[in-house]
Amino acid sequence: MKSALAFAPAWLSILIGLGLGYGLGVPLHPQPVRPASSEESSSLEREEFENGRGPGNQETPAPSLDLVSDSSPIHSRNVGRSPSAVSKLSLEQIHAKLQELNQALPGPATDRLEEALVERWTALDPRGAADYAVQALQQGASDRMLRQATQAWARQNPQEAATWASQLNSPSARDAAIQSIYGVWSSTQAAQAAQSIFSLPPGSAQTSAVAAIGANYAKSNLGAALQWLGSLPTSLQGAAVRNTLTSWYRTDPTSAAQWLVQQPSPILRTQGLASLAENWSRRDPATALAYAQKITDPALQKIFMRETVKTYAQSDPRAAASWLAQPQAAAYTAWAVRDVASRWAYFEPASASAWAQTVPNTAQRNQAVSAVATSWAATDPQRAAQWIRSLADTSSRDQAIASFGRVLVRTDPNSARLWVNQITNPELKKRMLAGLGK
Repeated sequence: MKSALAFAPAWLSILIGLGLGYGLGVPLHPQPVRPASSEESSSLEREEFENGRGPGNQETPAPSLDLVSDSSPIHSRNVGRSPSAVSKLSLEQIHAKLQELNQALPGPATDRLEEALVERWTALDPRGAADYAVQALQQGASDRMLRQATQAWARQNPQEAATWASQLNSPSARDAAIQSIYGVWSSTQAAQAAQSIFSLPPGSAQTSAVAAIGANYAKSNLGAALQWLGSLPTSLQGAAVRNTLTSWYRTDPTSAAQWLVQQPSPILRTQGLASLAENWSRRDPATALAYAQKITDPALQKIFMRETVKTYAQSDPRAAASWLAQPQAAAYTAWAVRDVASRWAYFEPASASAWAQTVPNTAQRNQAVSAVATSWAATDPQRAAQWIRSLADTSSRDQAIASFGRVLVRTDPNSARLWVNQITNPELKKRMLAGLGK
């Protein structure tokens, strides 16, 4: 039997190994690697994706921003909203980092980084940021940076910002900037913003401004907003009426309608009533239809009723078709039946085609069938053709073929002529062939 001294070299080896291991900072026994938790993995994957290193982008270098840590907001979806890192950059540092971005590959991470830097620039120098944003827009960037910069500028000096925007050479950039500036300006000084619109170039610049002012003006002072709306040139009233009156449409549509029908401007009467009808019928079609019958001016009544029925047919075509069968709708059925059939066929052509054939009046039934054929031919010409062939009434079938041919001629003129030659009504066939070039 060996003595215990025989094992001394082994114990000495173990002790020496332990000493070396701890001395060198390396454990004697390797520790198992702990797998990352799902939360850590998700965070890592998100960070890699936002830096362009996600799946499928392994070779895309992330934009460099040495002054901003990986945990800063530029690496999140809320980029630029938190002041933790980007808000500490100076103007010179912002310029330098934007220069670095010129060397980065385009992508979502680069775009977010650029927007964060421009937002910081806006706080320091809104005009410089706006100039940069215009150049970026002309190179294919979105208009978010331009709107961001001009909104911040408008909070500081709206008149100066508006003057700058009015002098831009790009109409699209100019109008986007003006809309942003006047939206901010009118939220606090609606009357002053409204007075300044005529310092802008005529045309789309003024149109963009009045469209941005209307809702804010009405919110702060409805009476003054209505007076301003009535005083505008007719060329601008159409752009202003909907936004100015939308809140009034919701709270008191009857008073809004009464005000509109009394206006001397034909733009306010017609476009205003049309936008009111659309808004009202979307929320309460029955009340809107009942009010339409109280309008005494036949032309205005037709405008209001047509927009109401059209919107009603979009939201609930079956209910709109049922309303047409009621006695109070008799005065409007001659033109409304086509609108209902057309809208219904866009959503449910089979149901609309079945209803169209049940319309009792022959002329109105032909209109409904024709409207269904037009809508259905544009979306599913093969099924539309099958339905047309199944029509037993020759008059309705002729009208359907004529409508089908008008759509088909755009893509297949030869087939359109073959269809038109099947029309049994000689006069209708002659007119259709002449229209097709024969």
